Amino acid sequence: MAKYTYSVIVNDVDSDNKPFRYTYSKMEMLVLVAKDSFIVMYETNTEKTPDQIWMSREVEDGVRKALLAQLIFFGHNCEFKKVLIKEANSDEYKIIDEPRVYNLIPSDVYVDLSPLRDNMFVTEYLMKRVKSKYESGIAALFSYIYAKSKKCEEDKFTYFWRSFNGIYSSVAKESVVDGSFDKAKVKKENEVLKNWLRNRETQNFMVASLFNKAYAVNNDYTIAEKKIKHFFYTVRDKAAKANWTKDDIRNALNARGNKNVNLANVLGLQNYVYSVNPDMMVVEIEGQPKISKSSLYGYLMTELAYQIRCSYFHAAKPILLHTTLSDPEFRGLQLANALLEHYLDENIKDEVMEKIKLEKMLEERQK
Repeated sequence: MAKYTYSVIVNDVDSDNKPFRYTYSKMEMLVLVAKDSFIVMYETNTEKTPDQIWMSREVEDGVRKALLAQLIFFGHNCEFKKVLIKEANSDEYKIIDEPRVYNLIPSDVYVDLSPLRDNMFVTEYLMKRVKSKYESGIAALFSYIYAKSKKCEEDKFTYFWRSFNGIYSSVAKESVVDGSFDKAKVKKENEVLKNWLRNRETQNFMVASLFNKAYAVNNDYTIAEKKIKHFFYTVRDKAAKANWTKDDIRNALNARGNKNVNLANVLGLQNYVYSVNPDMMVVEIEGQPKISKSSLYGYLMTELAYQIRCSYFHAAKPILLHTTLSDPEFRGLQLANALLEHYLDENIKDEVMEKIKLEKMLEERQK
């Protein structure tokens, strides 16, 4: 039986490329990715015209994966200057003038995806996933990548929040596999998040409730919601007035020592870190100090981001078309983005791998 090896070559071939192999619909696929070009190759028993090759699902999937790998390893997608389609044993070829590719990230935008630059991660966890098998872990990853391509703080927040949301909401599936969570509780998003943060975050902090319900201080869950909100806005406004930059936040979280202490020093929030245990917070309510099991890092990252999410996504407040660098709302948005980006930089790859492993386990159980 005759074999046909087809190649789709985008731009002039660069010998310095990264090869990735995977199987698509029982066909062995090879993707060669360089900075300004890529090749998608596969072998089949069926003779096809260049147009059939270009319009095939195999090539569509291969092009998407080549562009994804190109973004991760080189920080941008190449402009489609020329697309050549040919069969290995034939001198005939066709040049495509109208590439059928819609790229959400323009080719002139640089995206720093260095936290994802891992050959095994790309090969084992991204190349082997076909579009129909994508789930919340991949959705979180793609939102993270898209957020990284944005300059506007509002745009960044929208997709960083989606990524964060995609990670913690999919944790509920774990109860199906290992029974580690109470099945009655996993239906409640705030309980899922509470368990996830407690078990996943290296600082071992816990956010008792993200969604404006009772908040645990001094082991008391009956503190009135409006009192917690007042405390939250006090903390946000105090942090907004401190003289920090987003680089200051990142440096504080990456520096040696306790994250909460480092962060407090940058934001002027030293009084809110519990001196006996820096992984916990001092919550001032009606002038009385209370001890919370949340860390400053976790509290700001979740509560601040959630408040912004509610304001924007429910259109309770307008996005900031015009603002100043001293505006507390804008400074709060910058802070939420800095904290979410740092957290996702450190955790997104591992979380996506965990979610894909989980999906595979669920698939096996359903067979």
